[in-house]
Amino acid sequence: QYPALARIVRRQDLRQGALVGNRRVSIPALKETGDVGFTEQFSLLGGANQKSFNAAIPSAALAVGRVVMEFVDGPVEKPVTDTSAPYIDPVRQLVRSTTGQLQWHYGGGGYITFDTPGSLGVVGFTGGQPVEFKHATLTVKTPFASVYFTANGRDGTLIKAKSVLVSTIARGVNSTTVLDELATSEMHLPVWSASPEERGKLLVEPVVVEVTWRGRKPKRIIALDHGGSRTTPLQTVPFTVTKAGVRFTLDGRQTKTFHYLLEME
Repeated sequence: QYPALARIVRRQDLRQGALVGNRRVSIPALKETGDVGFTEQFSLLGGANQKSFNAAIPSAALAVGRVVMEFVDGPVEKPVTDTSAPYIDPVRQLVRSTTGQLQWHYGGGGYITFDTPGSLGVVGFTGGQPVEFKHATLTVKTPFASVYFTANGRDGTLIKAKSVLVSTIARGVNSTTVLDELATSEMHLPVWSASPEERGKLLVEPVVVEVTWRGRKPKRIIALDHGGSRTTPLQTVPFTVTKAGVRFTLDGRQTKTFHYLLEME
């Protein structure tokens, strides 16, 4: 049997981003006047999940690289330093990390991507548009989904690993949950659920994603069970080899699972 899904939390190879924001506070000035040298505001807009920030450095800079606060023993001439602007594109509504491994597409519903030697994936609302990675193109047909490709092995990479674990997760609710279909969000939010005694099975939305794989060629693609183990009999996913790469579709409506294994040649 395939090991439990603990493997998906293997040590990732995301590189630490460069310093892009610094707020410098003079300790003597703070003691004497209570002034930190810059102004930041935070407020709640009617609920804990609705927040407003007015920061000295744009909040988007946190998706670019490291943003710190430095306390200085002497005077401070320039309290705020912000070098995040080249990585924030308001026209394309895109934020890139300094490493190039993370991207935040904040237009529309919004989604994020990560692309490293050992993993790639997308989380959010892609609108059914193809999303490009170094070793793959993913076209997610499900409105909201999280799709992860993770090379197995502590130091495995997508191009060298003998197998790659794929996880596809969407929405899930209790079977007795009532959904608010009048909500403005594309996702109908659950607004009521029965008591624990009345709750039924967990209903999980299946994920459909079309994949063009440009990594190591798989010899077979296996649909795993909900715990990440092989099934008996073994369920496989067909694929075709083209000039553009290996093409296949992971369709949770047919496989009834979240997880797949790419076994490489």
